Amino acid sequence: FDDDVATYGTGLVIVPTDPTIDLETLALERLNQVRGDWGAPADDLEDRLNAIDRSIHLQVNGIRTFAVISALAALIFGGQSLARQLRRELAIRAPLSAHGLRASDMRRISLFRIAPLAGIAGLGCVTAAFFASPIGPIGTARKAEIQPGVRADWLTLPIGGLAVVLWLLAVALFVCRPPRVRARAPRSMWFGVLVASMSAPARAGVSYLRPVRIGEFHSPRRTAVGGCAVAAAAVVAAAVLVGSLGSLLDHPARYGFVGDALLGNFGSAQQAEDGAARLEEVPNITAASELYETDALVEGGLHPLFAFAPTAGHQPTRPAVTAGRLPESRNEIALAAPLAAALHKHLGDLVEVSIPGPDGERTEQLTLVGHVVLSALFPAVNPKNGVVVDPALIAGENGAQNLLVSIDPAHWSETTSTLRTSFPNSFATAVPPLDVLNLQRVSAVPTLLATVIGLLAAGSLLHALVLIASTARHDLTVLRVLGASTGQARASMLWSASVLVGPAVVLGAVIGLVFGRVGWWAIARERALDQPPISAWPWIAVVIVGGLTLANMVAWLPARRSAHTPAATVLRAE
Repeated sequence: FDDDVATYGTGLVIVPTDPTIDLETLALERLNQVRGDWGAPADDLEDRLNAIDRSIHLQVNGIRTFAVISALAALIFGGQSLARQLRRELAIRAPLSAHGLRASDMRRISLFRIAPLAGIAGLGCVTAAFFASPIGPIGTARKAEIQPGVRADWLTLPIGGLAVVLWLLAVALFVCRPPRVRARAPRSMWFGVLVASMSAPARAGVSYLRPVRIGEFHSPRRTAVGGCAVAAAAVVAAAVLVGSLGSLLDHPARYGFVGDALLGNFGSAQQAEDGAARLEEVPNITAASELYETDALVEGGLHPLFAFAPTAGHQPTRPAVTAGRLPESRNEIALAAPLAAALHKHLGDLVEVSIPGPDGERTEQLTLVGHVVLSALFPAVNPKNGVVVDPALIAGENGAQNLLVSIDPAHWSETTSTLRTSFPNSFATAVPPLDVLNLQRVSAVPTLLATVIGLLAAGSLLHALVLIASTARHDLTVLRVLGASTGQARASMLWSASVLVGPAVVLGAVIGLVFGRVGWWAIARERALDQPPISAWPWIAVVIVGGLTLANMVAWLPARRSAHTPAATVLRAE
């Protein structure tokens, strides 16, 4: 399926003629106690399936989140627009009631009015989903789909279409409820002082935002303000998440890849010595360590143990530590924070480790001294499962398996070229572990969500400003009759848009920053990543300036139209 779920090794399949034979014991006797992973085919298949499940789990959840939030946003904003239209049409409720029409009759009228639209919407959603089926699946699951073609889930499609129809009908029933009249709270003295200190166009713009009723429907200020706040929060939160992930990918040490390159894959002590000698001839190496690895049982679970030993003439490379310190004696151990939590171990606790050796298995009680961030390529280890011990505990006669080196960035190209020549079959650079790859695969979801919510909020804002301009046309005309220029009249509408959107985007940006940072901290802690959330203050400035600019651009057209309407046309009724 993919590199992150592939395994390699030598496998031996034995089919006994007698099913009662103890195959494992007999094979160990005949093969001179060679250690193997018995039941490897089944275990390997289970491991692969688990790896595939981890790969697609985050992608599936990302798609579900995108679908649910997009659907809610679209239905809420679309339902608001539909509700306004129905309320405007129901402005004749009083005359109809006077002629004997009951409330139940009004509800039936609304349902009949909305039923064709609901049916068309449900059918359109089902049709679009059916013909969009070749787009999915995506990610790792896509590689398992032999023939992506057009397919239909005949249970999901009708349920989805029916849900759209029922939602629109519910909007119609909700709109037909008698409106509740709420008493307006008196405005504070400070509000009056603030308004009095503004220019005439600004005061007029603020006055347009007063609660105005259109028939039985209140002005759509709350929907527009809420939409702008949610959109600003979504944009800033997406910027924090995507930016933090990008910074993580640019710094492999933060997901546990120690150094800049992995060399060696030695099979004996002599090969390890030859490799260390070749490394001494390579210039511009800033740090280097010998890497030892062995499999062991840690509290009953099989885990690879790693140890770092310094090489002659170089500063050592060390994995990142998020708490405590690295082991400094053979009686100490450091674990990834998620692994320590899964084992219910805290700093200072004893950890039982069983290490196989030529003389049999030995059990050690090691003191947990730190939480480490470590990933490995061979074998593949995710940061949340990293285990580090002192070299004296596992260094044996075979020597180090690999060398980890850090390269001077000023001489990166020539040094990597030399290392590739000196270690032609074993030079490897950082490869993000599975958890980081999964995050990278769904990194577009926050941006897509922010885009969808932003577009819907812009549409809701446009609709609100058009209605505000419509209700404020009389006041705007009176302002022009009293001597205001066309530019001042238009500026009053732009002030109205700025006052409507400004506080909302400021509040939304701050909320998005908080939730984005908290969300990334949760993601990083769960996966043992040493990457703090990025500072998104520039994005807050971009969102605030962009929101105000967009609001004024959206308000310009209804402002221009209202400012150029002849005064006689508006005031003819008076």
